[in-house]
Amino acid sequence: MRNYLIALAIVLLTGCSNAKSVYKLYEGNEAQGNQVATVIGEYNKSTQALLLSKFKDYDVTLNIFGTITEFGAPAITHVNGKPGTDYNSYMGRAYYNNSSSGHFEFKLKPGPHTFTVIPNSFQIRSNQPVANIKANFEAGHKYYIGQILTDNGSTYRWQPVLVDETSNVLIYPN
Repeated sequence: MRNYLIALAIVLLTGCSNAKSVYKLYEGNEAQGNQVATVIGEYNKSTQALLLSKFKDYDVTLNIFGTITEFGAPAITHVNGKPGTDYNSYMGRAYYNNSSSGHFEFKLKPGPHTFTVIPNSFQIRSNQPVANIKANFEAGHKYYIGQILTDNGSTYRWQPVLVDETSNVLIYPN
């Protein structure tokens, strides 16, 4: 029984990791928060409400924790054409997401940037869709790059999203 409890604790602790990979994608010294744009793979409650209102046809539901299981972080394979650095054998490629949690954080200089994303899900492995999310990122703003993935029986629907959490505006798709 003791070994079972220890194993259960390890699974719960590692499976619920909040670790994230943090990337500074500009040259020079560390910039202040109001001088860079921050891009994350974790959403807040106002972003959740915005996405629920915009994607009603995706038939998403709240789980017992009050969050949407269909929302999450996609796998980011490239930023501005530069491939990710962490090879993941499960995904079969290198990407930027943290290997244990899937979370990420980017610090960017303001201006145009492109994130290449694929579904971060084992359900969609063949004919994996790719999306290039291109946007102009503003200094001092926080952005969420995520995905909506739903199972409609035999088919899966995948939609990558980009939300300016500072302004609470859906940028991609527009």
